[in-house]
Amino acid sequence: MTEFLKLIHGIFGMKTKVFFGKITNWGTFSEGQYKLIKVWDNSHPEFNLFLEEFKKVALNPFVFHNMYELLENKKSLI
Repeated sequence: MTEFLKLIHGIFGMKTKVFFGKITNWGTFSEGQYKLIKVWDNSHPEFNLFLEEFKKVALNPFVFHNMYELLENKKSLI
């Protein structure tokens, strides 16, 4: 994720924002395929590696994501 962000900023400059989002299975993948690619699930064998990388970019002002539940300091809107 960090390397991708560096690549995008290297090409387009700091005016570009990046979205990292979970993949939703709308019938595109078999259950087995989906289980292999959803690294944000804490039962995935590479979850800890994913979480380590995600935390490096999660609070970057040029990054948007839909994985706020993975952050330790969750903010409440209420």
